[in-house]
Amino acid sequence: MTFTTLHPVCSVDGNIIAAHDTGPVETRRVPLLCLPGLTRTARDFETLAGQAEALGRRVVAIDFRGRGASDRTAPESYTPAREADDVLAVQTALGLGPCILVGTSRGGIVAMVIAVQRPGAIAGSVLNDIGPAIDMRGLLRLRSSIGTRRPPEDFADAVRLVKAGLAHQFPAFDEDDWLAYAKATFAFENGKPVSDCDPAVLSGLSALSSKIPAIPLYGPFKALAKRPMLVLRGEHSDILSQESLAFAETVGAATYTVEGQGHAPVLGGAVLDRMAAFLSPLN
Repeated sequence: MTFTTLHPVCSVDGNIIAAHDTGPVETRRVPLLCLPGLTRTARDFETLAGQAEALGRRVVAIDFRGRGASDRTAPESYTPAREADDVLAVQTALGLGPCILVGTSRGGIVAMVIAVQRPGAIAGSVLNDIGPAIDMRGLLRLRSSIGTRRPPEDFADAVRLVKAGLAHQFPAFDEDDWLAYAKATFAFENGKPVSDCDPAVLSGLSALSSKIPAIPLYGPFKALAKRPMLVLRGEHSDILSQESLAFAETVGAATYTVEGQGHAPVLGGAVLDRMAAFLSPLN
Protein backbone atom coordinates (compact mmCIF):
# COMPACT_ATOMS: atom_id res chain seq x y z
CA MET A 1 0.00 0.00 0.00
CA THR A 2 1.10 3.55 -0.77
CA PHE A 3 -1.16 6.59 -0.78
CA THR A 4 -4.62 5.61 -1.93
CA THR A 5 -6.65 8.81 -1.52
CA LEU A 6 -6.06 12.48 -2.30
CA HIS A 7 -8.02 14.91 -0.13
CA PRO A 8 -8.28 18.51 -1.40
CA VAL A 9 -8.49 20.55 1.80
CA CYS A 10 -9.42 24.23 1.80
CA SER A 11 -7.00 26.43 3.74
CA VAL A 12 -8.05 29.38 5.88
CA ASP A 13 -7.22 31.73 2.97
CA GLY A 14 -9.20 29.73 0.43
CA ASN A 15 -6.46 27.72 -1.27
CA ILE A 16 -6.40 23.97 -1.84
CA ILE A 17 -3.91 21.94 0.16
CA ALA A 18 -3.36 18.36 -1.01
CA ALA A 19 -3.39 15.67 1.68
CA HIS A 20 -2.36 12.19 0.55
CA ASP A 21 -3.87 9.39 2.64
CA THR A 22 -3.27 5.66 3.03
CA GLY A 23 -7.00 5.28 3.52
CA PRO A 24 -8.69 3.84 6.57
CA VAL A 25 -6.42 1.81 8.81
CA GLU A 26 -8.49 -0.16 11.31
CA THR A 27 -6.72 0.99 14.44
CA ARG A 28 -7.18 3.38 17.31
CA ARG A 29 -3.53 4.27 17.23
CA VAL A 30 -2.45 7.88 16.70
CA PRO A 31 -1.93 8.62 12.98
CA LEU A 32 1.25 9.89 11.38
CA LEU A 33 1.00 13.27 9.65
CA CYS A 34 3.98 13.79 7.35
CA LEU A 35 5.40 17.20 6.44
CA PRO A 36 8.00 17.42 3.64
CA GLY A 37 11.07 19.55 3.08
CA LEU A 38 11.31 22.97 1.47
CA THR A 39 10.80 21.96 -2.17
CA ARG A 40 9.73 18.36 -1.56
CA THR A 41 6.34 16.64 -1.67
CA ALA A 42 4.40 13.73 -0.21
CA ARG A 43 6.34 11.40 -2.54
CA ASP A 44 9.11 11.35 0.06
CA PHE A 45 6.77 9.44 2.37
CA GLU A 46 5.53 6.77 -0.02
CA THR A 47 7.76 4.06 1.46
CA LEU A 48 6.57 5.00 4.93
CA ALA A 49 2.97 4.89 3.71
CA GLY A 50 3.65 1.39 2.41
CA GLN A 51 4.42 0.37 6.00
CA ALA A 52 1.19 1.83 7.40
CA GLU A 53 -0.43 -1.50 8.15
CA ALA A 54 2.77 -2.93 9.63
CA LEU A 55 3.03 0.13 11.88
CA GLY A 56 -0.66 -0.13 12.72
CA ARG A 57 -1.19 3.52 11.88
CA ARG A 58 -2.85 5.69 9.30
CA VAL A 59 -0.31 7.75 7.35
CA VAL A 60 -1.24 11.12 5.83
CA ALA A 61 1.26 13.32 3.97
CA ILE A 62 0.80 16.93 2.91
CA ASP A 63 2.00 18.80 -0.15
CA PHE A 64 2.68 22.25 1.25
CA ARG A 65 1.21 25.17 -0.71
CA GLY A 66 3.19 25.83 -3.85
CA ARG A 67 4.31 22.22 -4.11
CA GLY A 68 2.94 19.03 -5.63
CA ALA A 69 -0.84 18.93 -6.01
CA SER A 70 -1.45 21.97 -3.77
CA ASP A 71 -2.32 25.41 -5.10
CA ARG A 72 0.36 27.91 -6.03
CA THR A 73 -0.25 30.99 -3.89
CA ALA A 74 1.19 34.44 -3.29
CA PRO A 75 4.96 34.26 -2.67
CA GLU A 76 4.60 36.02 0.68
CA SER A 77 2.43 33.14 1.90
CA TYR A 78 5.24 30.60 1.59
CA THR A 79 6.14 30.76 5.27
CA PRO A 80 6.31 28.17 8.07
CA ALA A 81 3.56 30.04 9.93
CA ARG A 82 1.11 29.85 7.03
CA GLU A 83 2.11 26.25 6.35
CA ALA A 84 1.39 25.44 10.00
CA ASP A 85 -2.12 26.85 9.52
CA ASP A 86 -2.51 24.54 6.52
CA VAL A 87 -1.45 21.50 8.55
CA LEU A 88 -4.00 22.33 11.23
CA ALA A 89 -6.67 22.74 8.53
CA VAL A 90 -5.87 19.25 7.24
CA GLN A 91 -6.03 17.78 10.74
CA THR A 92 -9.45 19.34 11.27
CA ALA A 93 -10.85 18.47 7.83
CA LEU A 94 -9.79 14.82 8.08
CA GLY A 95 -10.79 14.48 11.74
CA LEU A 96 -7.34 13.23 12.66
CA GLY A 97 -7.11 14.61 16.19
CA PRO A 98 -3.63 14.83 17.76
CA CYS A 99 -1.01 13.35 15.41
CA ILE A 100 2.58 12.21 15.45
CA LEU A 101 4.19 14.76 13.14
CA VAL A 102 6.92 13.44 10.85
CA GLY A 103 8.75 16.52 9.64
CA THR A 104 11.62 16.54 7.15
CA SER A 105 13.71 19.71 7.24
CA ARG A 106 11.19 22.56 6.56
CA GLY A 107 8.43 20.20 7.72
CA GLY A 108 10.15 19.92 11.09
CA ILE A 109 10.21 23.70 11.41
CA VAL A 110 6.47 23.74 10.71
CA ALA A 111 6.02 21.13 13.44
CA MET A 112 7.85 23.43 15.89
CA VAL A 113 5.55 26.32 14.96
CA ILE A 114 2.53 24.12 15.70
CA ALA A 115 4.07 23.11 19.04
CA VAL A 116 4.11 26.77 20.04
CA GLN A 117 0.71 27.72 18.60
CA ARG A 118 -1.37 24.61 19.29
CA PRO A 119 0.53 21.99 21.33
CA GLY A 120 -2.62 19.91 21.78
CA ALA A 121 -2.50 19.01 18.08
CA ILE A 122 0.69 17.01 18.63
CA ALA A 123 1.07 13.57 20.20
CA GLY A 124 4.75 13.21 19.33
CA SER A 125 7.21 13.92 16.54
CA VAL A 126 9.90 12.53 14.31
CA LEU A 127 12.22 15.23 13.00
CA ASN A 128 14.23 14.29 9.93
CA ASP A 129 17.51 16.23 9.82
CA ILE A 130 16.27 19.36 11.53
CA GLY A 131 16.67 20.47 15.11
CA PRO A 132 17.33 23.34 17.52
CA ALA A 133 19.64 25.24 15.14
CA ILE A 134 20.02 25.37 11.35
CA ASP A 135 23.55 25.38 9.98
CA MET A 136 23.94 28.18 7.44
CA ARG A 137 26.29 26.11 5.26
CA GLY A 138 23.50 23.77 4.37
CA LEU A 139 21.01 26.53 3.58
CA LEU A 140 23.48 28.21 1.24
CA ARG A 141 24.15 24.89 -0.47
CA LEU A 142 20.42 24.29 -0.94
CA ARG A 143 19.93 27.76 -2.41
CA SER A 144 22.76 27.20 -4.86
CA SER A 145 22.00 23.63 -5.88
CA ILE A 146 18.20 23.81 -6.12
CA GLY A 147 17.90 27.41 -7.24
CA THR A 148 20.21 26.93 -10.23
CA ARG A 149 19.18 23.39 -11.27
CA ARG A 150 18.20 23.26 -14.93
CA PRO A 151 15.11 21.31 -16.03
CA PRO A 152 15.97 17.68 -16.88
CA GLU A 153 15.66 16.57 -20.49
CA ASP A 154 14.46 13.06 -19.61
CA PHE A 155 14.46 10.63 -16.71
CA ALA A 156 18.08 9.55 -17.23
CA ASP A 157 19.06 13.22 -17.15
CA ALA A 158 17.02 13.70 -13.94
CA VAL A 159 19.05 10.95 -12.30
CA ARG A 160 22.28 12.58 -13.44
CA LEU A 161 21.21 15.95 -12.07
CA VAL A 162 20.33 14.76 -8.57
CA LYS A 163 23.42 12.57 -8.42
CA ALA A 164 25.71 15.41 -9.50
CA GLY A 165 24.27 17.73 -6.88
CA LEU A 166 24.10 15.31 -3.96
CA ALA A 167 26.74 12.59 -4.42
CA HIS A 168 28.86 14.08 -1.61
CA GLN A 169 25.84 14.05 0.71
CA PHE A 170 24.84 10.45 -0.05
CA PRO A 171 28.00 8.40 -0.61
CA ALA A 172 26.19 5.20 0.41
CA PHE A 173 23.65 5.44 -2.43
CA ASP A 174 23.76 2.85 -5.20
CA GLU A 175 22.15 3.24 -8.63
CA ASP A 176 18.78 1.97 -7.42
CA ASP A 177 18.84 4.57 -4.64
CA TRP A 178 19.54 7.34 -7.12
CA LEU A 179 16.72 6.14 -9.35
CA ALA A 180 14.29 6.22 -6.43
CA TYR A 181 15.54 9.66 -5.34
CA ALA A 182 15.02 11.10 -8.81
CA LYS A 183 11.49 9.70 -8.97
CA ALA A 184 10.71 11.35 -5.64
CA THR A 185 12.26 14.66 -6.72
CA PHE A 186 10.41 15.25 -9.98
CA ALA A 187 6.82 15.02 -11.13
CA PHE A 188 6.09 13.59 -14.56
CA GLU A 189 4.06 15.27 -17.30
CA ASN A 190 3.63 13.41 -20.59
CA GLY A 191 6.43 11.10 -19.49
CA LYS A 192 8.87 13.95 -18.91
CA PRO A 193 10.28 14.87 -15.46
CA VAL A 194 9.37 18.39 -14.33
CA SER A 195 9.65 20.38 -11.14
CA ASP A 196 6.41 20.62 -9.21
CA CYS A 197 7.53 23.36 -6.85
CA ASP A 198 6.76 27.04 -7.41
CA PRO A 199 10.17 28.77 -7.82
CA ALA A 200 8.90 31.51 -5.48
CA VAL A 201 9.15 29.02 -2.60
CA LEU A 202 12.90 29.64 -2.69
CA SER A 203 12.55 33.42 -2.38
CA GLY A 204 12.94 33.23 1.39
CA LEU A 205 16.53 32.05 0.92
CA SER A 206 17.57 35.12 -1.08
CA ALA A 207 18.76 37.12 1.93
CA LEU A 208 21.02 34.38 3.30
CA SER A 209 24.72 35.08 3.76
CA SER A 210 27.72 33.14 5.03
CA LYS A 211 28.13 35.94 7.57
CA ILE A 212 24.85 34.97 9.25
CA PRO A 213 25.33 32.52 12.15
CA ALA A 214 23.31 29.36 12.63
CA ILE A 215 19.59 30.10 12.88
CA PRO A 216 18.43 29.35 16.45
CA LEU A 217 15.18 27.45 17.01
CA TYR A 218 15.78 26.43 20.62
CA GLY A 219 12.50 27.74 22.04
CA PRO A 220 10.17 26.11 19.48
CA PHE A 221 12.29 22.95 19.55
CA LYS A 222 11.94 22.62 23.32
CA ALA A 223 8.20 23.21 22.99
CA LEU A 224 7.97 20.29 20.54
CA ALA A 225 10.18 18.14 22.79
CA LYS A 226 7.53 18.23 25.53
CA ARG A 227 5.99 15.32 23.64
CA PRO A 228 7.93 12.16 22.67
CA MET A 229 10.47 13.04 19.98
CA LEU A 230 12.88 11.18 17.72
CA VAL A 231 15.50 13.21 15.85
CA LEU A 232 17.13 11.66 12.78
CA ARG A 233 20.42 13.03 11.44
CA GLY A 234 22.21 12.17 8.23
CA GLU A 235 25.85 11.38 8.95
CA HIS A 236 26.98 13.95 6.37
CA SER A 237 24.31 16.56 7.08
CA ASP A 238 25.26 20.22 6.71
CA ILE A 239 21.90 21.39 8.14
CA LEU A 240 21.79 19.58 11.50
CA SER A 241 25.12 19.58 13.34
CA GLN A 242 26.34 16.98 15.80
CA GLU A 243 26.20 19.67 18.48
CA SER A 244 22.52 20.27 17.77
CA LEU A 245 21.87 16.54 17.93
CA ALA A 246 23.58 16.43 21.33
CA PHE A 247 21.37 19.30 22.52
CA ALA A 248 18.30 17.34 21.44
CA GLU A 249 19.35 14.53 23.76
CA THR A 250 19.65 16.95 26.70
CA VAL A 251 15.94 17.80 26.40
CA GLY A 252 14.90 14.16 26.26
CA ALA A 253 14.74 13.42 22.54
CA ALA A 254 15.74 10.04 21.18
CA THR A 255 18.28 10.32 18.34
CA TYR A 256 19.50 8.22 15.45
CA THR A 257 22.29 8.88 12.95
CA VAL A 258 21.82 7.52 9.43
CA GLU A 259 25.16 6.35 8.11
CA GLY A 260 26.20 7.19 4.56
CA GLN A 261 23.51 9.82 4.05
CA GLY A 262 23.27 13.58 4.37
CA HIS A 263 20.43 16.09 4.22
CA ALA A 264 17.85 14.74 4.45
CA PRO A 265 17.95 10.97 5.02
CA VAL A 266 15.58 8.83 3.01
CA LEU A 267 12.80 7.35 5.13
CA GLY A 268 13.34 3.70 4.32
CA GLY A 269 15.24 0.60 5.41
CA ALA A 270 16.95 0.86 8.79
CA VAL A 271 15.47 4.33 9.35
CA LEU A 272 11.95 2.89 9.27
CA ASP A 273 13.04 0.15 11.68
CA ARG A 274 14.26 2.80 14.13
CA MET A 275 11.06 4.79 13.68
CA ALA A 276 8.95 1.68 14.29
CA ALA A 277 10.80 1.02 17.57
CA PHE A 278 10.24 4.63 18.65
CA LEU A 279 6.56 4.60 17.69
CA SER A 280 5.75 1.21 19.22
CA PRO A 281 5.02 2.39 22.81
CA LEU A 282 3.05 5.42 21.63
CA ASN A 283 -0.72 4.97 21.49
